[in-house]
Amino acid sequence: MTCHEIVLLIARKVVAEKKDNHFTVSEIKTQLQNQGFSLNHKTIETHVRSRCCVNAPAHHETTYNYFERVGRGVYKICDDYI
Repeated sequence: MTCHEIVLLIARKVVAEKKDNHFTVSEIKTQLQNQGFSLNHKTIETHVRSRCCVNAPAHHETTYNYFERVGRGVYKICDDYI
């Protein structure tokens, strides 16, 4: 699995457990650690905040429309990926 696929998988797990489609980068990092993934924390932040976020500035050649920023530090999974 690639990093963006792992981050999406973990985001789905976080929102399913909470029964609420909102999450933070910290929740993703914690769940990744709990699941035994050893991704770099900066890489996780970049993927959630930028590479996989539909309303982030275009800083990357390849992006994924998995998440939407809905508040300061708060994201949701876009309907097509829930």
